[in-house]
Amino acid sequence: MNKKNLPLSPQAHSILTHSLAPTLLLNHQLDILSFNAAAEKSLGYQEREVLGRPLFDLLHEAEKLNRNITREEFLQKSMILFKEKNHNRAPAQVVIHALPGEEEELYIAHFRRVRSVSEADQKLHDTNILLDTITRIESQFILSKDPSNLSEIFSDLSEALRTVTSSCYSILIQLTDKKPEQIATTPSDWKQEVKALFQKGEVSDPLLKQLSPYIEKVIQEPHPLFLDDLDSLYGMAVPLLQNDELIGISLLLSETTPFEEETLHFIFPILQVAIIIIEGSALEEERRRSRRLLRAHDEKLTELVKTLAERNRELKSARDEALEASRAKSHFLANMSHEIRTPLNGIMGMTELLMNTPLDDQQQNYATKVYQSAEHLLTVINDILDLSKVEAGKVELETIPFNIKTLANDTLTTVETKALNKSLKINVEWGELPSNTFIGDPTRLKQVLINLMANAIKFTEEGTITLKIEFTENKELGKIVRFSVVDTGIGIKKEKLEDVFKAFDQADTSTTRKFGGTGLGLTISKQLVELMGGEMNVKSEEGVGTTFNVDLPLKTVRKS
Repeated sequence: MNKKNLPLSPQAHSILTHSLAPTLLLNHQLDILSFNAAAEKSLGYQEREVLGRPLFDLLHEAEKLNRNITREEFLQKSMILFKEKNHNRAPAQVVIHALPGEEEELYIAHFRRVRSVSEADQKLHDTNILLDTITRIESQFILSKDPSNLSEIFSDLSEALRTVTSSCYSILIQLTDKKPEQIATTPSDWKQEVKALFQKGEVSDPLLKQLSPYIEKVIQEPHPLFLDDLDSLYGMAVPLLQNDELIGISLLLSETTPFEEETLHFIFPILQVAIIIIEGSALEEERRRSRRLLRAHDEKLTELVKTLAERNRELKSARDEALEASRAKSHFLANMSHEIRTPLNGIMGMTELLMNTPLDDQQQNYATKVYQSAEHLLTVINDILDLSKVEAGKVELETIPFNIKTLANDTLTTVETKALNKSLKINVEWGELPSNTFIGDPTRLKQVLINLMANAIKFTEEGTITLKIEFTENKELGKIVRFSVVDTGIGIKKEKLEDVFKAFDQADTSTTRKFGGTGLGLTISKQLVELMGGEMNVKSEEGVGTTFNVDLPLKTVRKS
């Protein structure tokens, strides 16, 4: 198996990438999956020569004599007799431990060559400490992923490093953005001093003052430093790297023995465990922070859902009340319009009869004014009732065939008397039509056209009122019939054009005083046009005249 294709976790990749000690990656059958550069240098083999081979192929014949040893017993061995490529014996101290969190059962084996039996005994003792520390910390953090005891774990690692290197002082620091997160020291009272050192505060211990520039150098240039110029002490500063990013520093100080690269190789398993723990704690903290944020968002979402549900209940209640009020208003207006129109029609009828009897000029003038006032009042009542029906959605449209020329003539006939009274000309201009018969609601269409023509007559003192009818195109509606009412009246100010379709509004307050009206006619007309699926717009120039356009997508029946 090619090690590049192994489905390894980031921790395992980090071990294989950064390990300075001779290191092997083994599978469940103890076949070699990786063989790093330090192992190549120690035993003389090239990685390509050993990949996929059993670990036992690299053992000396003397080691192989004990064939009855079980796999589990072999994994517990701390001394192994390797065979160099030139077949020389190669006794080595070994640490083998399982990699947690992998998709398959994998093992990491770190080893260190030893020269003599006495040295082997000492290394055996140190290795036992390493194994004990690693095993304990695996159960404390790597397997449980509980970062709550991180400070205690760091203290254990720092003490283990001090013990196996026969050091008198040990400092282990976790860094985030080059600032300390966790600090473990032996002696423990150095912890606050080290923190002050990073914060550029007052450091009282003279030894720590000597270490300050070396710590700064490792931070700036993350490479191992062997310190031989301290006062009566030997030191070693080792950066902890994860994907080439500095995440920690280990410092060891000894009174008797200088540190060598071999020492660094030997303590590498503990340093690697520190790297794994730092990375794992950061990931676990990020997971916990994400869970906290998710819970907070869930709580906010739950509260929002409750608020929306309450708001929906309030809106439903308000809607029900509005619908009930609208029904009550419509019922009231229907009753009132009936109650008012009945006697009003009586007044108009009797006044009209009175006007047909012999009256002097003054009496005729009074009777005419009574009739006109009653007629205006009836128009206002009808407008209010129509507006109420439109707003309540009570208007029912017809869809029947009608003759458009008949509709136009009826419209002109209705308003003809008013035009003649003001000496105005009214006419119809016809464009080309595909047919004279269309399908729609002729009653509502005639109501709109009569309203527009009456409006034009009201605001025109001289000239002509023209009803234009043509078949054309509308960008939004497609093919339409356009009804245009063009007058030569007073026109509308540009800034007032947007207000002409508002209920109870007219282009100028003086207009109401001079010409009368409620301002409802255009509002009702526009809403009726929109109910019929059309559009209504206005163009005007003050002092020149006004044009109202009604575009309706009427379907044709046949050419007549």
